This record gives sequence, C-alpha cells and structure tokens, in this order.
Amino acid sequence: MSGIFAFAGKEKPKEILLSGLSALQHRGGEVNGIAIADKDGFATAKTVGTVARLTEDNSEFLPDGCCGIAKTDIRLRCLGAASTVPAANRHYAVACSGSIANFESLKRWARSPVQISTDDDLLLACLCISHRENKIELAAAVAAALANEPGFVFIPSGENAVYAHAGRNMLFVGVGKIGVFVADELSALLLYCDKYAVLQSGETARLRADKAVFYDEKCRKIKKVFSPVAGRVYVENPVTLSDEIHYCAQAAREVYSNFVKNGELNFDSLKLSKRFVERLSRIILVGEGTSYHAALLACSLFEMMTDIPCAAYRSGEFKLSKCVLDKSTLVIAVSHRGETDDVLCCVRRAAAAQAQTLAVTSAKTSSLALLCERTFATDSDYYDNSLFRPFIYSGMSLALLALHIGVKDDVVTDMYYTMALKMAELLSGKIASAVKDNTAFAAAANIVVQCKNVYACANATDYPTALETADKIRRVAKKDCAAVPLSELVNYPAELLLNSAVLVFETSKEKGIFTDVYLNRLQTLGAKIVLFTTESIEDEFTRFDAVITVNDTLPIFNPITCAAAGYRLAERVGSAQSEAQEDSLAAS
Repeated sequence: MSGIFAFAGKEKPKEILLSGLSALQHRGGEVNGIAIADKDGFATAKTVGTVARLTEDNSEFLPDGCCGIAKTDIRLRCLGAASTVPAANRHYAVACSGSIANFESLKRWARSPVQISTDDDLLLACLCISHRENKIELAAAVAAALANEPGFVFIPSGENAVYAHAGRNMLFVGVGKIGVFVADELSALLLYCDKYAVLQSGETARLRADKAVFYDEKCRKIKKVFSPVAGRVYVENPVTLSDEIHYCAQAAREVYSNFVKNGELNFDSLKLSKRFVERLSRIILVGEGTSYHAALLACSLFEMMTDIPCAAYRSGEFKLSKCVLDKSTLVIAVSHRGETDDVLCCVRRAAAAQAQTLAVTSAKTSSLALLCERTFATDSDYYDNSLFRPFIYSGMSLALLALHIGVKDDVVTDMYYTMALKMAELLSGKIASAVKDNTAFAAAANIVVQCKNVYACANATDYPTALETADKIRRVAKKDCAAVPLSELVNYPAELLLNSAVLVFETSKEKGIFTDVYLNRLQTLGAKIVLFTTESIEDEFTRFDAVITVNDTLPIFNPITCAAAGYRLAERVGSAQSEAQEDSLAAS
C-alpha cells in the first residue's frame, strides 16, 4: 500500500506536502519523496527513510512553483531506490496510488529507452507515450491501459494544475483557504480543508488554485456535492507510550457513551431490525492486523450470543478464498482507519455478490465507510502513534454489536442484557485498574527480558488476546514473540521450551482445569509461566512463575481487559530492554 498527496494553490507547497506526507506514513513510510513544479520543469526531493530525514536532507530545497505531489511507499515496491518516488521528467511529474496489475505486459508495450523499475516509472512512460493536449482525455487513456486498477495524480509541465484519477480505490478532494488538495485518505486533508468531495472509481478531477472540476469516465463534466470536514483532528505523536496505555480506559468510555443512551443500546442508524437479523444465514468478519484480532474475538462472541454461524478471516485470505456469499450473508469489515486496501477489496467482493456489508471503523468519512451499506463509526480522532486503542475501540464496539444482534435474535435474555450494559459502563474502570504498574508487571517483564523465546498462548475466546499481546511485544519491545494455541504449544520440542517465557491468557473457569494441566507440562519442560487471569479464578491455577490478575467483568469483556494488561507488559518489557542497553553502553 502506498500513499499520495497533491496540492494546487497560491503558496509554496513544500511544507504543505511534507505535512500531508506525515499523515500518510502508515501507508508506506520507508521511501518518501515530493515533486514540485518549477520554472525549469520539476524539482524533486526524495529519500529512503522517514519524512524527518527527507526534511533534514532537503532544508534548502525551495522551488518557485505552487503545485506539487508527495508520495510514500514501501521499499520493496521501489526496489530500494529513492530516485523514483514520485517519478518526473521535463514533461510530467506523477505518483501512482497502489500497484499496476499488468506491470510486465505494459512495460513491454511501452518500450521506454529509460529504465522502468517502479509503478511510477511505468506510469510516467505511459503518460509520455499517450501524450495529448486534453489532459482529461490523457488521464482516461492511461487509466484504460492500467485496467483502471491504481489511481494516480500528475502535473503537466508549464501548467499550474494537478490532475487526479481514481482507480479501484476512491480519492478525496479537499478545498481550503490556501488551495485545493487530493489524497488517498481524508486524514491527510484535515489540517487544511473546510470541505471535501469523493472522487469515485473512473472519475477524474482537475485541481487549480481556486477550484476543482470533475469529469466522469467518459470525460464529461459532472457536479460534485462537497461535504463539510467533521470536527476531528489529526494528532501527530500526541502522548508517550506509557500515557497511551492509560488512554485505553478512555477509549472504552467513549464507545460506551457513543452507543449506549439511557441504559439502552442505540444502533438505530444501522437499521438492524429483527426481521433483518432473522434473515441472516451467516456472519463473516474480515480485518487485518489488530482489526483481525478484534474480528476473531467478535467471532466467538457472535457464536455465543446469536444462533447465526460466524467466521473470521484475515482480509488477505478472504479476498482469495472461494467462500460463497449471498443476500443472507452479513460481511462485517473491521479497519480502524478504514483505508486498508485488502479490507476494501473484501467489501467490493461482498457487494458484487449482493451480500450485506457493515463497516466498523473510526471515521464515517473513510473509504470503508463510504463503500459499506452500514457504518458503525466510533468517531475517534486520528492518532499517529495509537498502538493500543484500536483494539479497545474495535473489540468493545463489536461486543456491543454482538449483544444487539443477540437481543434481536431472541438469544440474549433481558437479565443478561441489563448486566452486560452495566459491565460495559464499568469497563473503563476495570481497564484503568488492569494497567496500573505494580510488582506483578515488574516480575513478568523480568522473565520476558531474560528468556530468548517468548510465546503468547491461549485457547478459544482468549486466543485473540494472545495474538494482540504478541504483536505489541514485537512492535513496542522489539522482541520476538509468537502467538500459539496453548494446546499446540505443549507438543513443541523440549529444546524450544527450555528457559522460554510463556504468557498464558485464561479468563474462563470451565477451561481452567485443562489449562492448569497444560501449565504443569510446560513447567516440567523448563518453561517459565506468566499467567494472565481474572481474580475469581486465580485460585484454580497452581503452576506459574508470575501472575497478573484483572478485575472480573463478563466473558464478553474479560479478554479486552486482559489485552490492556498485555499492553502494560509490552511497555514494561520495552522500558527494561532500553535500560539494559543504556547500562551496557555506560559500562563499555
């Protein structure tokens, strides 16, 4: 996945492009570059590295033009070369959003004397070969050659305008006081724009300093309705990692206040009537990364609280599967930002099969929300370093949604419903208590730091929590950690378990008896056990080296509380490793 941002206005665009590029780093981040129209053609600044490095290496880069393009990408797509992001010659500057599916065949057709190694290079060659005076027709011709797969933006030499074409994924066009913008995501436009319009697949836009003109796939002018930009902000590095943990409790409180009114679930906007729920034959959840972990947790909850068969897929697996979809299938797509390319592909596939689609995301104005028929949006702000909150937002939202569908399906009783909403109200306090730094976390962190192999394990409903904790230990502590089902780990060779740290998550009393048997075997093989459990069942276990307990809620919320405790452990392990490295440097 790559990210593009372009600007046409009356001010010098360098700082504006760098700011937009910063908001899109999660779409690439390894290779960054900008191209700005200049009197001699195009001036470019590019680097393999972060936006901060791009800024530092090009402090004296000050072209005269008022139109520019910025792009971030992954190094693999750019073959390690920063000299091609975005691509430019004396005729055009261009950036491609996504990958060109027919790259090899199109490359042979182009027969360019210049080496073509990236999507941007090929797109630039296609623009030059297909050159014509009418740039809208040029964009349509190039899009046809690309099979309308990726979107792209380009600037013709000598023209103070940016042309944008939306491919498979939509683009966002924003208008502000200083000019007109286009980007892959609305989050990149929040700082500058007062209103925005969506450029749908096959449409083209010409952006000048004072206006944007839109065209359909047949190059005919069309009118677009602009919507006001919501009062949401993009915050870059707002809090420390330790503070981020404490904001998890705030995330739970926000979800509760948004969707529970006067002691009742308020999902009227989703239009999930009793008749709609009764017609459902299956529920499918798709997501990627943390969103997949939340979807996997929700899958267990849907099976627990409804009579509807449910399955959870990684989005990359689902789009390639042969899973049969029909009108009675509800596909729930989970993505915190709502811009994950594979998740969007899954929604398109579901829509093509006439399945029902529902988005669970943080923004009503994301690409995912606009593609789905129904949107469950938390309306949280965009945080650049928000590692922990997305799982809390998505996990709790899906738990409440499962409860709502269970009520409509006449599976959840009135007593359980009332109790669940009360526990949802108290969940923020439970999370705040779970992440309090204490001696238990210190002992657990010490075990994890000293062991070479680290495993996060659980069974059934708690397994998504193990997946999420393993992911955060890798990201935050930079320590390898594998998520493995507990029943599978006990069959590992003894050599892999000797002096290893095993993080075990168990919140169910029914499974506790079997879990204790597994812990006994793991300790016999030389593993050190760190147990995450609830206060009510702690006494069920006898074999562990460290234990972290959380306050009891209900089975549908206990995994979320344990996940917050896992985040605290990841933060403590990261701090301990940093201190050890500093002590080692000081000693040397």
